[in-house]
Amino acid sequence: MLVDWLSVLFGALCVYLQTSISDGALPNKRQMDQLIKGVKWNWEHQKTYAVVKSGSGYIDVDVVSKYRLDGRSKLPTTKPPRPPTKKTVKPPRPPTNKNPPKPPPRPTTNKNKKINPRPPTQVGGSKNLALGKKTYMSSVYGSFGGHYCVNGNTKDFCHTRTQRNPWLRIDLGAVNNVDKVVIYNRNVQGRFRNAFIHVGVSINRLRKCGYFRGPGKNSQKITIKCPGGMKGRFIQIQARAKTILQLADVQVFGG
Repeated sequence: MLVDWLSVLFGALCVYLQTSISDGALPNKRQMDQLIKGVKWNWEHQKTYAVVKSGSGYIDVDVVSKYRLDGRSKLPTTKPPRPPTKKTVKPPRPPTNKNPPKPPPRPTTNKNKKINPRPPTQVGGSKNLALGKKTYMSSVYGSFGGHYCVNGNTKDFCHTRTQRNPWLRIDLGAVNNVDKVVIYNRNVQGRFRNAFIHVGVSINRLRKCGYFRGPGKNSQKITIKCPGGMKGRFIQIQARAKTILQLADVQVFGG
């Protein structure tokens, strides 16, 4: 420790001998730097270990210390540690359903669509050409006119009086290809027999489509096929005897 002090004083004296400082005057910055060159510095107490002589007196330790603090030798500073930053935790998103259920489709209504209260009867995938068409009868019993035989309902019937060769005629309204005629007998057994079915483009040009010998059974469905198909506008069903003609429904198919 003593050796260190002596080396410091010796260094300070060597510097002093090389500088020209007036007696009692405080050295300037350059001279002060040379005077305190080599002097150990105690950073903890901010003091030097030596009192350096200047001119006829001594430089106070506090002067040297203040110079060292105000000059180039500054107390090393350390930046205070940053306070830890709190990480903001985002709240979890609510689960989303990628495939939400589709709402049921709205029922579509067509205001311009006409509703047919009685759709045409389909037999063999073809249209009933006689449905709702004009009819003629050789005679009418009571109110059971021919229109009951072309309304598509097999629960009612058309009815003639008792006469010779009674007949029912249907006007299709236009010439069509007639493939077959389907006759539904009334729920009366044995009355429909010996009947001829004719087709023609006019009432004067009727041709035979088929014949039913009978007798017809209760509510029997009788199908008469026209050979090779026939062109016609009028369909006529006629019984060849003195009898009553009463049928539940007559349907004509073709195109």
